[in-house]
Amino acid sequence: MYLIAFEIDAIETVKEINTEHGWKTWNWATAVRLCRDYFAECVEIARPGISPKIDFQVLHTDVTIDRWFKDGDSTIFRLIDYAETRSTFRNKVMDDWFDNALHREEYVLSLLATVGGDVGYDKLWDRLIANSLKWRGNVSVVHLQDETLDLATLDHATNKILGTAVGDLSYRIDPSKIDAERQETLFQVEFFGRIFKELERRELVRRQAEMEAESESQEVESFTIQLLSVGNKVKAARVIAKQFEIPVSEALASLKELPLVLAEGATLEQAQAFKGDLEEARARVEIIEE
Repeated sequence: MYLIAFEIDAIETVKEINTEHGWKTWNWATAVRLCRDYFAECVEIARPGISPKIDFQVLHTDVTIDRWFKDGDSTIFRLIDYAETRSTFRNKVMDDWFDNALHREEYVLSLLATVGGDVGYDKLWDRLIANSLKWRGNVSVVHLQDETLDLATLDHATNKILGTAVGDLSYRIDPSKIDAERQETLFQVEFFGRIFKELERRELVRRQAEMEAESESQEVESFTIQLLSVGNKVKAARVIAKQFEIPVSEALASLKELPLVLAEGATLEQAQAFKGDLEEARARVEIIEE
């Protein structure tokens, strides 16, 4: 599973509007339409080009993903589900959400795509790089690598890849070091919600395995005592009668058919002591671990 973040910021929006529309026709509605059209294009490229199993959200922050996620910078964090719909109401809600987000001197809008299904890391990046001329901001990918979250970014200004993909481990985040407040905020993003649940599941499985291993190590080993043959049956019968507090005659009768299981569930110490007493009657005894 991956998170792709398609970013566009205030500077890029103004530049695009100035280029395409000119300052005389600039207004908030034009900015909203530009951002919505851009994200619609991103959706079209991502699905089904990368995977048909993608959930989209739009995030409004003050800073780029490498700062709010990697560096933990404080920022506004406003999120809305992105959906292509014919509902007048839903489109009005989204337009107003964008309008509120864009009424700021500085902002970063990110289309967050949570990618499910069986998608290779290289295939995902091949698709993103092939469309690099269409991006109007940084494009980043976050994925769970073993127990860490790795971030890589296609930098819009230089068209270079930054982050863990090129060996920069400062873009690697240990989820266990993300404080509870940040986790609660990140949990709103579909990708991080799933990741944190997966990490919790792994931790639960690990703890259960440790508890089972500890329990097994604390279990007392038990042994079965088997009498194979007897040289002096009378003396052996006396040992058995004393051990189990039964008449000697009963113990003697039990020696008619050998081999004979004398005891089960004995400790090693008990088994060895019993064996020693029987060997004095020239008995051959086997101790079997259960």
